[in-house]
Amino acid sequence: ARRGEKNAKSEEIKETVKVRKIEALLRQLLDEWTSLSQEKKEEAFSLLASKFVERVPAEFLASMAEQFAEAAAGVDGEKQASRPPNDEAEANFQEEQAEADDQGEQAEENEYGKLLEVKAQVDAELEEPVGEEAQAHPGFEEPVGEEAHGDEGNEEESAGSAHQEAMKQLLLSACDAPPASWNEAWKLHCFPPEEHCEVLCTLMEAGADASSNGGLEMAPRIVAELARSKNVEMKHVGEALQALAHKLEDLVQVTENAWHLHSHLLLNLFPKTTSTEWGFVRPGWTWITWWQMAEQVLSAADAFRAFDILVFVLQLMQDKSGCVIRLQQVWRDAGRTQRVKKALSTWGEMDNAAIMETLAAYGVEL
Repeated sequence: ARRGEKNAKSEEIKETVKVRKIEALLRQLLDEWTSLSQEKKEEAFSLLASKFVERVPAEFLASMAEQFAEAAAGVDGEKQASRPPNDEAEANFQEEQAEADDQGEQAEENEYGKLLEVKAQVDAELEEPVGEEAQAHPGFEEPVGEEAHGDEGNEEESAGSAHQEAMKQLLLSACDAPPASWNEAWKLHCFPPEEHCEVLCTLMEAGADASSNGGLEMAPRIVAELARSKNVEMKHVGEALQALAHKLEDLVQVTENAWHLHSHLLLNLFPKTTSTEWGFVRPGWTWITWWQMAEQVLSAADAFRAFDILVFVLQLMQDKSGCVIRLQQVWRDAGRTQRVKKALSTWGEMDNAAIMETLAAYGVEL
């Protein structure tokens, strides 16, 4: 039964990957279409329509026709509605547009603006500081005592709850604090090394819980900084990522993009090179050690999820570097791109031609 459930889930993820591929291909197709002259647009659209008629079942064609008709009617209605009937309405319309633009600009001022709002709410609820150290570092709580943990028989469960609360506070506080303070906040808790894997995993899960507030990007940044400053060992970071990979499908049921945690952390851990000045710096950390961790971690996840995670890493890397992968010097050495293609081929169950086509659809040039 378990094997059947696992196969069903794998098929579901595989279907999701295919849908994302279709979305990417459609974006590429529409970008090409919009660049055409009006005459060629009509010719291309006629060609596209004929292909749909040839291959698409009638019920889907009818549904598409209905959507097109509704969209066309909606555009006509919006044109009429958006036309101000008099000067007063015109003034009101412009005022509303200005307010909307101001709100958009304010939202862009801080990438973690929503996290800051959440932090402000939490700070307002804290009526009494926990201790002197908490006063010196607002937003961070020192580990609480036995009374707050409950009965001695529930020590393990209480410790887990304490870790969750501590990591939630660390995440909220980090959004408006420099990286150095993240390290200080971590040190305040005095976590023993044997607990680092569990606590890092808890921090990443807190990031998933705060996905709508920037947590999927912020939590990986904190983990990478703790590793860079040697407050945690790379071994524990890898173990935490593997543990998270094993339960990733459960997390995705709650937070659809929870798998972005792995993509963002693998990006933040990519070594600093001449091609990636923004990269991670730690003695002995190279492309080879990065890839070994990436491959080991992603092998613990569902194969098609691993495919998605790695493709997103490559997308993020291109965006951050402002250069496609194939032109970056760090990727030109010793068959590195071939290793990545081989892994993607295994996880995505595609041949090399299909891999290159899919990557191209996502804008990745490997």
